[in-house]
Amino acid sequence: MMWILFLLIHWIDIVQSGLPPLIFSINCGGEDHVDSLGIRFEKDKSTEGEASAWGTRYAFQTAYAEDHLLYQTERWSKESFSYNVNLPIENAEYSLDFRFSEVFFERAGAKVFNVLLNGQPLISNLDVWEKAGGRGKPYDTLESFKIQDGNLVFSNVLLDFDGTLEITFSRGLADNPKCNAFALFRGSPSLVPRPLRLQPPPQQKIHHAEKVAPPVEEDDESEDHSSSDKYGSGPRVIDPYANQDPLESLWPLLVVIPCLIPVVYFLYRMR
Repeated sequence: MMWILFLLIHWIDIVQSGLPPLIFSINCGGEDHVDSLGIRFEKDKSTEGEASAWGTRYAFQTAYAEDHLLYQTERWSKESFSYNVNLPIENAEYSLDFRFSEVFFERAGAKVFNVLLNGQPLISNLDVWEKAGGRGKPYDTLESFKIQDGNLVFSNVLLDFDGTLEITFSRGLADNPKCNAFALFRGSPSLVPRPLRLQPPPQQKIHHAEKVAPPVEEDDESEDHSSSDKYGSGPRVIDPYANQDPLESLWPLLVVIPCLIPVVYFLYRMR
C-alpha cells in the first residue's frame, strides 16, 4: 500500500512540474542533485570506470547555478562503461537527455567517443569540445527511441528487446568515453524541457595603449612578424618634414659650393 502512495505522490510531482514521467536519471560521478528544471538526478553508484570532479575548476558561466554541479562531475573509463535500465515491453516512446562538458582537453578532436543502446550506436563520434565550443562549457543533447512490438527502435536500428536497456559510453576515435549526467523520460522529445542558457559576461575591452606584447620566446624566429595587426600600434606620429619646401634642404649645399671653388683652383695650380 505504501509503494502505491509513493508512486501517486511522485506522479503528482511530475504533473505539477510539467515534466514527462522520469524513468531513470544519474549524476555521473556525483551525488544526488536537482537541476534548474526540477529534474532530480540520482547519486552515481556505479563501480565501472572512474568518478571525477575535475570540472569543479570551471564556473560554467552560461549555465544556471543549479546546473553547475551536473557539468562539474563525470564518470569516464579507459575502455567503456554502461548503465542498465529495466523497461516494460510495451509500445512507448522514450527520450534520453544527456549532459556533457569537456574539462580537460583544449582542442577539438582530442576526445571522440560513442554512445550505444544495447550495443548499437545512438551517437557516433561525439566530440564534446567541438559541440560545446570549448573547454569548461556545457553541451546537452536529446535523443529518442521507441519500444515497438517487442523491438527496440531508433535511427535505422531494430533490435529484439528483452526488457533491459543498456546505455554504453564506448571508446571512439580518440581518448576515453565519459558522461556528466543523463535522464531517461517516457515521452517524445518535444515534451522534455531544455536547460536554459545565460549570456556569457562581456569581456573587458583593452585599449591599444594598454596592450603589452608577450615576451619573446626562443622559437620566435620561426614566427611570422610581418603582420601589421598582430599588436595594436596606436595612431601614427606626425611627420615634422611633411610640409617642408624641398628647396629648403638645398640651401646648405648652395652655400658650400662657392666656397669650395677657390680651394679646388688653388690645389690645381700647385700641381
